[in-house]
Amino acid sequence: MNRTAARTLDILNMFAKAGKPLTQNDICQALDMPKSSVHDLVYTLLEKGFLEYDNEQFKTLKLGLHLFEIGMSVIEKRNMVSVARPYLLKLHEAVHETIFIAVEDHADVVYLDCAEERGIMGGYINLGGRRPMYCSGLGKAILAAYNDPQTVKKIIKEGPPMKAHTANTLTTIPKLLKELEITRKRGYAVDNREVEMDTFCVAAPVFDRSNLPIGAVSVASVFTRMPPDRVEECGKEVINTALEISKQLGYQKPTLY
Repeated sequence: MNRTAARTLDILNMFAKAGKPLTQNDICQALDMPKSSVHDLVYTLLEKGFLEYDNEQFKTLKLGLHLFEIGMSVIEKRNMVSVARPYLLKLHEAVHETIFIAVEDHADVVYLDCAEERGIMGGYINLGGRRPMYCSGLGKAILAAYNDPQTVKKIIKEGPPMKAHTANTLTTIPKLLKELEITRKRGYAVDNREVEMDTFCVAAPVFDRSNLPIGAVSVASVFTRMPPDRVEECGKEVINTALEISKQLGYQKPTLY
């Protein structure tokens, strides 16, 4: 265990349990830590917004708003899954394909829940599994929702270099940005055998009450089950589902893109 990291978490836990402002001396006495160590850790937490002054004159401290923001982000993502569950089942009943919901994490999407069409997509991916955003329908649905090339470039650079998983994978930022433009006009994203040569997905973003993308929903199937008219049908269904979930989370706009 990293000692510095453990001490930092001990300080934050102390503030959470105290229910009142604390001084650096309070921390030193309660945690039996040297003043120099407490000073360094406290000022780092102040700079990062995890702590803030309650009274700067008396040097009393309290938990900062950044912790609240992180906590709300976790709560919203958990709520998204519970809110989305009946809509995923409804979408599954409508299209009889496998339905996924996922969130963004460091240039990947992480799969959180699914409604599976048995015998069609068995073993495609486990819950908790990851896919790069640039070559997954779920990821491209979220990236398109940012509608900002610089944001997209920044996100993609957080991950490993783009690479070809199949002959259909987009491997450059310009090609990806062009695809995201098409996605916004079409209303849903497509993964046309870009990770695996036998899979095809359509996906749409999920937004929160701040109109920010917090995840995406997809319809996934094998390529041979997805001719153009079927893609369009599933695309319309996934748009409606993502919009319904988003409205339940406080989203106010009438369309996703």
